[in-house]
Amino acid sequence: MRGKRRWGALLASVMMVLTMIPAVAFADVDASQVDPDKGYEGTELPAAPEMNGDVWTVTPENAQYTLDGAYGSIDGKTIHFSSGEYTDVLVINRATKYVGSNTLYYNMTYSTEEGWVKNETACNLTDLTSNIRTYERTVSNVTFTADNDVVLPGFSTTSGHIYGSESASAYDYVIEKTLPGTAGSYHAECLLSNITFDGLTIKDNVAVGDYYSGGGDTAVDGLHFIGCTFQGDESRMATNGYTAIRMMADSKYFKDIEVTDCNFSDYFQGVYVQGTDGLTVSNSVFDNTTHNAIAVQSGNNSSVRGEISITENIIKRANDRAIRFGDVDSGTTAVVNNNVMIDSGDSEGELIKAQTIVENATFDLEYNYWDGKEVTTAVPDGNIARPVTTGIVSGVFPEEVTEYLSQDAVVAASFTSNGETKYLVGPDAVNEALGSASSGDVLTILSISEETTFTEDVAEGVTIINNGGSQITVGGVEIPANEQVTIGEEEMTTTEPSNQGNQEGTAKPDKTAQTGDDTDLALMAGILALAAAGAAGVLLYDRKRREN
Repeated sequence: MRGKRRWGALLASVMMVLTMIPAVAFADVDASQVDPDKGYEGTELPAAPEMNGDVWTVTPENAQYTLDGAYGSIDGKTIHFSSGEYTDVLVINRATKYVGSNTLYYNMTYSTEEGWVKNETACNLTDLTSNIRTYERTVSNVTFTADNDVVLPGFSTTSGHIYGSESASAYDYVIEKTLPGTAGSYHAECLLSNITFDGLTIKDNVAVGDYYSGGGDTAVDGLHFIGCTFQGDESRMATNGYTAIRMMADSKYFKDIEVTDCNFSDYFQGVYVQGTDGLTVSNSVFDNTTHNAIAVQSGNNSSVRGEISITENIIKRANDRAIRFGDVDSGTTAVVNNNVMIDSGDSEGELIKAQTIVENATFDLEYNYWDGKEVTTAVPDGNIARPVTTGIVSGVFPEEVTEYLSQDAVVAASFTSNGETKYLVGPDAVNEALGSASSGDVLTILSISEETTFTEDVAEGVTIINNGGSQITVGGVEIPANEQVTIGEEEMTTTEPSNQGNQEGTAKPDKTAQTGDDTDLALMAGILALAAAGAAGVLLYDRKRREN
């Protein structure tokens, strides 16, 4: 009896130890039945996208399968979204069973000392056996474009420990299993390099999360948002985290992020990057954010670093600070120039703030329009050097900005090409526009502080309207104030412009005298008529006298 009790106690102790070891350590997976030529769980794959060289045109039916690598690697490709209704957020680079995804598969080994450790060597898909696994996938040099009428719900990608919970299950697209909890879960490292979102309209957001504990400190290097429109939702903008471009990490970095010529409206925040290593935000419009328009943030173990450039943006109705920095690391350079902030600021009127700044990090806040506020109000934070000059002096903007000019500004103009109007500030912006202009384009000088000579390299047929207060010279042609010229006319003409300010189309000058003064033409014609009649009378009188 006593022996039985001892064996019973021993068995109970063993069972207690076993319960402390994750059950998943004893439950292996079997990936041998996974079919990489089928859709998920044995369904038929949709028809492949149209492939024209490196441009793949996708549909709502095959878009996600294309990103998953079902039809081959998307590296180096342009993925073009054709017309149709896209209802699901598109996952850019999740690990999948498809050969074209280039996913690397690793078994993991468990020990009580170290827990689960990834094996050093990748294995074939069919050789996956451990219940906890690691997947690595890299996607690089991909550009996303779309038809003009396409509205995409958004994009996402996440690195880290992927598992389900009571409230939401997860799915493993490699072994095709639902994950209700941590049992059977996996670790994913999803790397992105040189990904461009070009001219897309996005309903909600682009969300990138990097919580993978292994690898280097940067898994995302080079995300470019060019000419995109983020529509937002006024009914959701009060929700913390409802951000158009949102990048989250604890200790990892997001390197060389670019946002140019984009429009954001009705979000909690416009751009939020946590773990910033190089960021450019330029020539964009942010309208109506509950919190910051632009947040350059640090993570728990990742201070802001690299080159930060925030220039030539219009920020309207940011219901908190327009621009926010986290902890800024040594050697960081931050340039915040030629931004226009309107109807923005926190309850104290503050428009920019940094949490902490290491001494040898540098900030340049010159030449911004601070919502008409005093600099001491807009930039009260003692760790950021306040600007000496306010108002903008250069840049290209999608909206009229003449009233926000600095007293140092030389010129402001509008430039209309192919029906689209941009507003230019500074000689460099004007010269660049003139250099790229073609016949039918119109450049209108809105404000100029002094006589200025612009580029001589201007195409024929470009109309220059000088509504400024001083003479300008363009293409070697002098144009006085309040007159206009079309370059390359057979008879170079200057006339008083018929419209002031922005011209929505080509302004055709009248073919009149170069003086630009046609008010006495009728009088001149009358005098010439009278002179002709007088001459005819003299001739008639002389003829009759000789006949008599």
